[in-house]
Amino acid sequence: MVLQSEIGFGRDAKPSLDISNPDAWVERRPELVKLTGVTPFNCEAPLQLLMADGEITSCGLHYVRNHGNVPKITWESHTLTVYEELDASYSAPGSYNESVKYSMDDLVNLPVQRSIPVLLVCAGNRRKEQNMKRATIGFNWGSAGCSTSMWTGVPLWALLELSGYSLDQNKSKMSSSDMRKHYVWFEGVEKIGNKGIYGTSVPLMAALDRTQDMMVAYAMNDERLPPDHGYPLRVILPGYIGGRMVKWLCAIRIKSYESDNYWHVNDNRVLPTEVLSREIAEQGGWWKKPEYVINHLNIQSVITKPAHAEELPVPDADSTETYLVQGYAYTGGGKRLIRVELSIDHGETWLLAELHHSDKTGPTEYGKQWCWIFWSCPVLISELISKGLSATEVQFCVRAWDDSMNTQPKYMTWNLMGMMNNPWHRVFGKIDFSEEKYVFQHPTNHTFTEADKQVIRGWMDTKFDLPWMNPTNSTKLPSRKEVNPVLKQPLTAKAADRVYTMAEVAKHNRKEDCWIIVEGFIYDCSRFMDHHPGGATAIMVHAGKDCTDEFHDIHSSASSYQQLFTFCVGKVAMDIATIQHLPYEDTVGARTPVKLDVARWQVVVVGNGMVGQRFCEKLRKNDPEGNYQIICVGEESRRHYNRMRLTEYFDNRDEGVLYLADESWYTDEGVTVKLNQRVDMIDIEKKQVTMENADCPPISYDYLVMATGSYAFLPPVPGHKQRGVFVYRTLTDLDEMLMYVEDNMKCENEAEVDSGTSCSSSPIPTSIRSVQVAAVVGGGLLGLEAAKALLDQGLTVYVVERSSRLMNRQLDQDGAKILQKKVEALGVRCITGKRCKEILGDKDERVTGLDFGEGDDVLDVQMVVFATGVRPRTDLAQKSGIAIEEAHKGGGIIVDDNLATDVPGVYAIGECVNHMGKLYGLVAPGYHMAEVLAWRMIHRNAEILLDKPSDDRVFTGSDMSTRLKLLGVDVAVFGDFCPDIEAVGVVPLVYKNPMEGVYRKLYFTSDGKHLTGGILVGDASDYSQLLLLVQSKSLLQISPGEVLVGKKGDSEDMPLADDALVCFCNNVTKGEIVEAITEENICDLEDLKACTKAGTGCGGCVPTVKTLLSRLMTI
Repeated sequence: MVLQSEIGFGRDAKPSLDISNPDAWVERRPELVKLTGVTPFNCEAPLQLLMADGEITSCGLHYVRNHGNVPKITWESHTLTVYEELDASYSAPGSYNESVKYSMDDLVNLPVQRSIPVLLVCAGNRRKEQNMKRATIGFNWGSAGCSTSMWTGVPLWALLELSGYSLDQNKSKMSSSDMRKHYVWFEGVEKIGNKGIYGTSVPLMAALDRTQDMMVAYAMNDERLPPDHGYPLRVILPGYIGGRMVKWLCAIRIKSYESDNYWHVNDNRVLPTEVLSREIAEQGGWWKKPEYVINHLNIQSVITKPAHAEELPVPDADSTETYLVQGYAYTGGGKRLIRVELSIDHGETWLLAELHHSDKTGPTEYGKQWCWIFWSCPVLISELISKGLSATEVQFCVRAWDDSMNTQPKYMTWNLMGMMNNPWHRVFGKIDFSEEKYVFQHPTNHTFTEADKQVIRGWMDTKFDLPWMNPTNSTKLPSRKEVNPVLKQPLTAKAADRVYTMAEVAKHNRKEDCWIIVEGFIYDCSRFMDHHPGGATAIMVHAGKDCTDEFHDIHSSASSYQQLFTFCVGKVAMDIATIQHLPYEDTVGARTPVKLDVARWQVVVVGNGMVGQRFCEKLRKNDPEGNYQIICVGEESRRHYNRMRLTEYFDNRDEGVLYLADESWYTDEGVTVKLNQRVDMIDIEKKQVTMENADCPPISYDYLVMATGSYAFLPPVPGHKQRGVFVYRTLTDLDEMLMYVEDNMKCENEAEVDSGTSCSSSPIPTSIRSVQVAAVVGGGLLGLEAAKALLDQGLTVYVVERSSRLMNRQLDQDGAKILQKKVEALGVRCITGKRCKEILGDKDERVTGLDFGEGDDVLDVQMVVFATGVRPRTDLAQKSGIAIEEAHKGGGIIVDDNLATDVPGVYAIGECVNHMGKLYGLVAPGYHMAEVLAWRMIHRNAEILLDKPSDDRVFTGSDMSTRLKLLGVDVAVFGDFCPDIEAVGVVPLVYKNPMEGVYRKLYFTSDGKHLTGGILVGDASDYSQLLLLVQSKSLLQISPGEVLVGKKGDSEDMPLADDALVCFCNNVTKGEIVEAITEENICDLEDLKACTKAGTGCGGCVPTVKTLLSRLMTI
């Protein structure tokens, strides 16, 4: 068997564009009908599309039943463990409490494999029909909660035989009588709220029966399982209900008793009709009674054609034209269907349908029928009227029979869980005399007809009084509306006076401030987030919205509604927008619409890098009223990460250490993020952005923030397109570099191959690779970082810098010499004052050397990394008509002190910006811009709304101070570190110690009272203190000479203003740090860093942060 893909998603499946959905990474067909909210995902295909797909359902159209978020699992890491947890009395000495672990590759390579088609059916199939009469505790499945696919895996009997269990007593370590007392438990990795993992069990004897075809499956339709269907491993139990087929299987346990898992005990049961609520079931112990457990499927048949809303012309009375009625049927336990019958006169007479048996889905070699069967039956259209219910209405009924003579009941039997609903399936046809046609209705489908602009509802919406809905001697069931406990609960006096519009409710869309609407009442769920059985995410997807249907779909017990009621804060105003959301037509007592007194704006951020994310964080933090809806678009597939720490990725290949926030941040803060999406155009007239992906609709904005950053500059050196030439900028760049090194390894002799030498370890042994020497072109910050990364991979590394010194923009000649000496002592070879003229390559266009254009001056290398600076990304702005600076002036999107472009409502921040002729290539200035813009957006709009002037805040430039650790060498510059000495009147003092590799050059005012800037190489331990001296413009309390040699004196205790910056990377002031310590009662450095972000950038301010913390802790 061929596995066609790493993970099977199915044809035409697409991932979600909304990262606030925890399952956004899972690709799904857009046609699927969602039955619950965003998560967990439960769906069925449109019935006609399912039937058109054929007997074998494609992966993308197979129904999905999930109880929680889809877990992210890799093939390589996943294992299946078979545990034997037996009673000692039932096993041979030493044979109990044993386990065997299998990798996925182990399972695929086991000698016994099997591929068979199996029908999977949710026990709730057709449940919506029951919910139309009286709410069950399950959501609304239509009649497409079933699908047949080809499953491939290891037979369960074969797997258990490897542990010593077999129906062949010669191979079994347990007697048949003992095995009849044991069960096989299945457990998945899926943890569902506070109810634990999903698990169930089957009798051991059934698991060992080869004719039952039970298996652990790893493939579906010749592809590895899709995530929604259990990737990489699940259980398949033919003839059983779907709820027994555990997905994401990780453990099998052999035990002497039936599973006590929550989901095995409290799910998949058909309780008597008298059990009307979960409370009655719990009080009466109904969940514990084994006679009500569902295992095998019951018999079922459904009409699929005529389809819901299908039209059929009314024929002449003497017409002989026929209509072909079609559908599907199935049964459980491996039984065979023997007939399907169709009636057009309410069951008075029956027509025998044709069963379309197929070789693909027919009985197995053991005579077991595990699949559905399609059927058809022709009827005379003229007979529909003569045998119909009335002169204007006709009806089709269908029932099936199996080889045990089981058939479907005529009437519905309601049960609390709404499961195994299988009365005759009925389709009505009503004559439309104006157009002389029948219009057919299925029980519960709703269809919007574009031509008539009307909704054709299912016939059960109106036919509550038909005899088969309330058969004689059955329990009288109140309707769903009659038992709605929310509508019957009185509001508290406090809540009754509070009325909100839908727009006001929409503002409460964050984890700490989360409102939802159920039946027109508003509930504040903030305090319940961490206690919700399904987790906070299940609520957050509905934050600020009406979720009446979703709440009813999942909750039905009185206790759920009573608990909800305790969080009531008011009701919704009956304005036009609100009435459209209400489930009932009764609007008696509707209030006058409440005018919304606070506007709401949509902000689109183009760029999900460090600066774009910082803007989102600051805007959300300063917007407690929720006036701003934020949509962030990022073209990388990864969420925002710390580019300043890229070299750490080479240490363990773990990108998780670089992420600046958890994925849940977006959901918790109500921010929509669209990853792997590139904005193609900004329509400044319509105020919309359009995507390169034509399937993505345009996004409107009130404010647009461009945080497009910069790109790595690749000089047009001849040969720069050779294989082995890279830039150093993103995680993708790093991945490509690592892949190139690993893909170009070769062994010097066969002995190394035979010895099993690994070619994928890190670092890679030099004896087995062709890439051994690398050159980094560019001796600046990025170049030295790239050199460190390559050196850690075991390569010989050259740094080639065209100027006369390393880091020529930050360091003077003496400082650069000290740095170069230390760098070379670590193993990096530096070449300065030379320009690369050409990159040489072999016949395969792989890099072989650098030519400096000076005769025979060629450097033999197999890899070249360019780190020659960055350029602002302005292509989108230029394409959209937004002003950018000329290239010879550095380029960049032109902004003013408000960070506004020349287009109203469009702003720019970060490395893409040109402000007053200056570019900023560091993250700290970008953070500063993000903070200023977020502040201005909040406060200037508040001024407009509240007619209240606000303090002004603008961007007038940013400090370029920075502290780095390059190949383990401390380097820092701060203040005005490259001044025009004569023009500004400063005096430099220099300390140089070549033996220890320390260089310090500080600039002081001519009177020696103030420090204005400096350069530090080799020792930057007092960087933060020196930076604060410059920032605060404080008088020196010791002499300049003492400052130069590092003596702190009383300056260590100098008072700092609350607005003095401590962390320049993240623009964190002393006041913010002190407030976090005192208000949040923080006493741990890591907690303080997490709260304020101080110290999470370059780390240079950590000593000062630690000092502030220790001092406040002693007060």
